[in-house]
Amino acid sequence: MRALPALRRVEKRHIVQWTPAHDAFLGQASDATLGDAWGVQDFHIWTRRTLLRVLAYHQPCSNVIRWTPAMLRLLGHISDTLLAQRFNISPSSVHMKRRSLGIARSSHTCAIAWTPAMNRLIGRNTDAVVAQQLGMAVSTVREQRTAPDPVETP
Repeated sequence: MRALPALRRVEKRHIVQWTPAHDAFLGQASDATLGDAWGVQDFHIWTRRTLLRVLAYHQPCSNVIRWTPAMLRLLGHISDTLLAQRFNISPSSVHMKRRSLGIARSSHTCAIAWTPAMNRLIGRNTDAVVAQQLGMAVSTVREQRTAPDPVETP
């Protein structure tokens, strides 16, 4: 990149005069890096690269997840979030891997065992207040309140 001269502009306008040597470097480094090396804004690099249908440069991932057989067996059997926490990876990585293998998401959810005391709180205060008292999401309280007949566990 540095061996190539800066791109020349035509008549002090925003038109850049491209050479085949410059075109050959498109996609080999980020648009910003090439723009800095050649003395033009990265927008010009992006425009030329997309015009020539050259894919953008992507830094290789340094933290590639090595999926073990144990991890793969759990896909679809427990929630993506729980699996991610268990193996210290991002939930989106788990989601993407599960989808790439065509595995449906887990139907098991972390259901809350509603006690009679918890159910009595509903309706006495706003859902937000009850949720804060019980340490759960407001949507969980709202779902319990609007359920046809609340399920109580002894």
